[in-house]
Amino acid sequence: MTDIALRYKLTFEDYLSAQELHAQRGFWLRRYPFLANWLYPLLGVCFLAIAFLQWRGHASTGSVLNSIFVGVLFAGGSFYVRWKHKSIYKRTGGGDWILRFSESNFLAEKQDFSKGEYNWSAVKSWRENAKVMLLYLAPALFVVIPKRATSEQQLSDLRALLARKVTRAA
Repeated sequence: MTDIALRYKLTFEDYLSAQELHAQRGFWLRRYPFLANWLYPLLGVCFLAIAFLQWRGHASTGSVLNSIFVGVLFAGGSFYVRWKHKSIYKRTGGGDWILRFSESNFLAEKQDFSKGEYNWSAVKSWRENAKVMLLYLAPALFVVIPKRATSEQQLSDLRALLARKVTRAA
């Protein structure tokens, strides 16, 4: 097998895809995108509608303000989560990455930030979806490999290498 070398810029969309794949580990985490993107904003709109009805019905100012507060909290929650992901991405994830895979180890380098050389025994598991592949170094520490940065041959070689060296996550 020849060494596999990848060079790519990790985009925010890659980061979000990796977070979504990572979140699929548990029962409640798998439901979080539905809750954050649909149910909570819908509840927020309902609370804002209730606040409007309370205001029109001359309810107390406290109950109207309480309904507005809860509505804004629910409706704005998904925007807050996306903003939080964006700030973490800017701090840690974005930038140019270089990965080199060989039979003995792999090298991960984020330009102007960090560089690490890892034996295969350091990789606990791996998983993939249609957009990204994750190599887990710890339960919540992983290297993101966007599939758009690989050719079909590189992806096939990488899967074969990982199948030989690492246990695949369920």
